[in-house]
Amino acid sequence: MKIDDLSPYSYMGHNDSVKSIGWLEGDFPKGHVDPNVIELLEKYPITNRCRGVHGCEYCRETAGNGEIWTVGEHGVYAAPSLLIHYIKEHNYLPPHEFIDSVLNGPRPHTDEYKTMINTAENNRKYTKKSYKEQYDEVVNKVVSELSADIDAQIIKDILNDKTW
Repeated sequence: MKIDDLSPYSYMGHNDSVKSIGWLEGDFPKGHVDPNVIELLEKYPITNRCRGVHGCEYCRETAGNGEIWTVGEHGVYAAPSLLIHYIKEHNYLPPHEFIDSVLNGPRPHTDEYKTMINTAENNRKYTKKSYKEQYDEVVNKVVSELSADIDAQIIKDILNDKTW
């Protein structure tokens, strides 16, 4: 899934203070990245781990399943965990603003880093819903869309029947 560098990171309702980095597909900027940037990136924790994995679209030799979040003067940056691989193996050149955040921003595990990450997390446009709330929303949506042709109670009974 391609998301332009420095565009708002909208996954799970984050606001414009979180910027996307390294969500590649197709062509991307290439160039040399200071080895210190790579070394520092390797110290960041992998967050927002997923249940599955996402393979590299360029070589299929590695996979990732989370994100790397950095903090800089211009905000918080969210990148796929494959970011380091993209830089090392495919010469991806992230924007200077992001590189500056890695070189000069607060380091992971410091209070300043944690505060900025927590602020970004707390500024979501919505809160994460429980699985029950999400399930109920899906059931209600299906029922409302199909109820013109089928009795709504029959649809609800079918969707709530856990024996199948």
